[in-house]
Amino acid sequence: MQAFLTILKYDFGQLSQSWVSRIWIIVMTIPAIFLIFLANYENEFVSETMAFYTATVLMPASGLAIAVLSASSINGESGIIADSILSRAITRTEYVCAKILSRMGFILVSYSVVIIPFSYFMLRYGVDDTVDSSVFLGWIIIGSILTAVAAFGILTSVLIANLLPAVLLVLLTVSLSSALMQFLGLELLSISAVIQQLPEIFRGETFTSDGIQIIITFLLLTSILLFPAIFIFGKKDL
Repeated sequence: MQAFLTILKYDFGQLSQSWVSRIWIIVMTIPAIFLIFLANYENEFVSETMAFYTATVLMPASGLAIAVLSASSINGESGIIADSILSRAITRTEYVCAKILSRMGFILVSYSVVIIPFSYFMLRYGVDDTVDSSVFLGWIIIGSILTAVAAFGILTSVLIANLLPAVLLVLLTVSLSSALMQFLGLELLSISAVIQQLPEIFRGETFTSDGIQIIITFLLLTSILLFPAIFIFGKKDL
């Protein structure tokens, strides 16, 4: 357990100092501040502004950053993994679970650090046409989507030794699968379809059960992606 906590703390610290993480937070923050001022002076509706921010800033920036951070979780430290496991300081399962928890936790914390104040100031200075519980539901939906993307990135990190192909695979798969699911009418599995529904979700015009169903769907997808990552890593040659 001590080794697990050590890896968890070390990896979280490394992520907080990463240039990718810092650029990601800056890219999310600056447009958010601009939109808050715009909503204040131009009397913009909160639901439309937050949905616009999600579609044009949050998801593109987060998709790229999460692809890099998750796809580098395992393949970027093969030497450290081998030394740690071969010296029996930590088991394979402990190592990969620590990395999963660290990456997922850091991504959700970074997301929350930006979204919580953004929502507060938007609700305060914009034209509030939202329902508080529905705003919370909408951001939970986006958080569940980000965890699914991160889970796929971790799986590719286990499967592919090189970072660049792993990142490209994550980005292409997420983009193409989202378009395909929407084309097939499987909107619960389509990120783009969910984002298009955000204004209605924020305004409370959709059923809460529909939002919960979306969250459950992406959390199940996260679990489905993480289990093979743990299993494959346990059998993989170092």
